[in-house]
Amino acid sequence: MENGNLSWRMLGKSDYPFFESLISQSSKWKEIELRDRTLETFLKDHEYAGGEWRVWELGGTPISVSHHTQSSPSNKKPWLGTLLVHSGFRRKGFGERILDKLSDEMKDKGHKAIYAGVPIMENEWISFLSECGYEQFKLEKDKQDVRYLIFVKPTMM
Repeated sequence: MENGNLSWRMLGKSDYPFFESLISQSSKWKEIELRDRTLETFLKDHEYAGGEWRVWELGGTPISVSHHTQSSPSNKKPWLGTLLVHSGFRRKGFGERILDKLSDEMKDKGHKAIYAGVPIMENEWISFLSECGYEQFKLEKDKQDVRYLIFVKPTMM
């Protein structure tokens, strides 16, 4: 798929070293999401959510990995699960372009919004989503009593 010079393809096993390099550049994500699991275990643990793992490329060079689902097990709505951008491409608008592309896809499929959840203490993640058009929706707790700020981005504009 093409979006200007930004394209995506499905994540494959041959992309695991790239994904692991993104994880090594994202210590907070590693601590909160991966924890003590291997990448393979993490991906297997997230199969229940369905969705797509994508590698985003700029001119054939991988720059990002994302995960989203059109119908989450919790509320049957679209959710952004993960977005990791290579450190050399951060703060250059690529994350926002990827989120806009996902939002446009959800709109084209008739969805009115896409959701995302962020641990309440992760101000940088919260700021990023806010700058990308996501609005604070509500607070929730997970099974481990961790509080999450739930965001929603309307797609029907």
